[in-house]
Amino acid sequence: RQKIVTEFVTIIPFDDASAQQLTKQLEQLHTSADITDFLMKVTADMYEAREKQVTPEILRQVEQWVSLQVIDNLWMEHLDAIDDLREGIGLRGYGQRDPLVEYKNEAFNMFERLISSIDSEIVHRIFKVQVQLAPQAPRSQVPTPAPMPVAPQGLQPSIVRRIQTNAPQQSVAQPVVNSSNKLGRNDPCWCGSGKKWKKCHYPQAG
Repeated sequence: RQKIVTEFVTIIPFDDASAQQLTKQLEQLHTSADITDFLMKVTADMYEAREKQVTPEILRQVEQWVSLQVIDNLWMEHLDAIDDLREGIGLRGYGQRDPLVEYKNEAFNMFERLISSIDSEIVHRIFKVQVQLAPQAPRSQVPTPAPMPVAPQGLQPSIVRRIQTNAPQQSVAQPVVNSSNKLGRNDPCWCGSGKKWKKCHYPQAG
């Protein structure tokens, strides 16, 4: 049981207390099938918890990244080993063995070991890779986009925005409405310029 726990901990990084608890539970199991089912359930539960922690979408990306990295590294090592086998296979002819048959058998065995190594390496890495999630900005700090100005017909919105940004801010005088229908010469002009009517549009009206 302890050997199983020792190997299992290399896949899932339990702390010492969890490893001891795992050993006690395994001691209550008596068949290989029960032990296998128990460890499969523990693995599935741990993986589900990890998926909830980092979200399924991110975990799928982690799986892809780990798989590609492992396959790339082990495949390159396999090609180097095949080259070494090809160079040294001729020496087996001195032992009254067919070099071609020896090469095929050995290459097949090497490929089987490659597949097994890929599966093992992916499993050992997937639970140990660290995922750092970028913190999300609070809603109060998220800037609110300014409304897009409506461009006059035939004028691009970007030009309107640039004009409005660069234009100086001016206060526009509002026209003053007299309580009576008759406008006095000293009253503010109806055009809103701020001047008295007699010095603005009075000559045009008179």
